[in-house]
Amino acid sequence: MNTDRDFPRGGLVEEYIYCDRTQSLQRLLVYVPASYFSKNNNNKSYPVLYLQHGVGGNENQWTQFGKLPHLMDNLMHRGGCKEMLVVMGDGMLSRTIPNIKDETENWSNKNKQTAAVVPQHDQMDYIDFLLKNVIPFIDEKYKTIPEKEGRAVAGFSMGSAQASVCGFQHYELFSYIGLLSGFIQCEYLESLLGGNDTHLKVFKTFQKEDSEKVQSFFKETLKNKVFFRAMGEEDNFFPFFLKDDQFLAEHGIDNNSDDIIIRRTYKGSTHSWEAMRKILPDFLKLIF
Repeated sequence: MNTDRDFPRGGLVEEYIYCDRTQSLQRLLVYVPASYFSKNNNNKSYPVLYLQHGVGGNENQWTQFGKLPHLMDNLMHRGGCKEMLVVMGDGMLSRTIPNIKDETENWSNKNKQTAAVVPQHDQMDYIDFLLKNVIPFIDEKYKTIPEKEGRAVAGFSMGSAQASVCGFQHYELFSYIGLLSGFIQCEYLESLLGGNDTHLKVFKTFQKEDSEKVQSFFKETLKNKVFFRAMGEEDNFFPFFLKDDQFLAEHGIDNNSDDIIIRRTYKGSTHSWEAMRKILPDFLKLIF
């Protein structure tokens, strides 16, 4: 007997690819929709969402806590979003280096090999990895749309800051940007991202009275199709979200001004994966 639960499911593919930045193999999880392997879709190409997790997590977070495969399967089955690939990597790339207190000390080769090592995290490393290694790998191996119009970048919390940097500093690569319980201005994550706000230079040439110019800039220069910001109203970081509102207003961006710039808040929602299971579907419905 057929029920509403009786429909083809997508799956997760585990990939290991070389990271130039860390000089090591890094693991990716790729969600692939059920239709991808259908004989009837041999010539079909798929858009790709590059999705980042929050601080302290890894590539498993979206599947373990965000229930991403289940969410994607059900949304696509009901027509709630387009078919797409979703690529998840470890946004907290780590490199192990000798734990040497005095960098000027002359260590022998033997000591270097046996010295204790400590992980060094640099969340900006992931952006380099994504641009130089991940995207080329995915476009080469999978049936993708290898163009700006076929790519979205989004993230939760820390991952949203990575998405903001990727989306606006490298706007030639992405048409859709999603900041999910997150930030435009990376000063809030200074210890993680170095307070690097160079990606915001795209806004800073505009003033409050330049709203029409900003709209034109998004459509004609950035060619951005969706810039989505969302956060729960009980989120501890909600004051930062409001500060981002102020920053955007000061530079001529009127939130919810059209179908490109979209701002949403969620009553009762906190900085949590429960909130993500509400926010992510709203973003997915808008892309591609």
